[in-house]
Amino acid sequence: MSNTNGSTVVPYRYLGEKAQLLINAAFSARKHAYCPFSKFAVGAAVSWCDSEGIDYGSNVESSSYGNSICAERTAATKGITEGKRRLEAVAVVAEMPDREEFVSPCGICRQFLFEFGDKVDIFLAKPSSLHEKVLVTSIDSLLPLGFRLNKLN
Repeated sequence: MSNTNGSTVVPYRYLGEKAQLLINAAFSARKHAYCPFSKFAVGAAVSWCDSEGIDYGSNVESSSYGNSICAERTAATKGITEGKRRLEAVAVVAEMPDREEFVSPCGICRQFLFEFGDKVDIFLAKPSSLHEKVLVTSIDSLLPLGFRLNKLN
């Protein structure tokens, strides 16, 4: 295991069953990504503190790039529209060709996820080494000074 900025690379087999299910759901969701322009397919899956089950989604691109939506927000929005409000964990499966590092959520997704839980576990995996190693981190590590409107009260 190696540690990188509050994150740890862990062998997949050391993860709990729930984390493995989340990663596998994100991997499956990635297959449905609509990315005709970038060819950068991303899958995400989320679990909730206030509900059972897993919600998942993939990125959906638009020719007007600003209209595109990331996999993380697609997955979370599915649950939010069903009344779920407290994120427990998020798995993201993506890979950049010819790059070693794990792909993490963009800044918009980090802020979005933070608003639904500040103790959210994040699991990052690559499709080429899905069952080998996973980067385990948290939303606090990815967004250390996250902003919430309720902090103004």
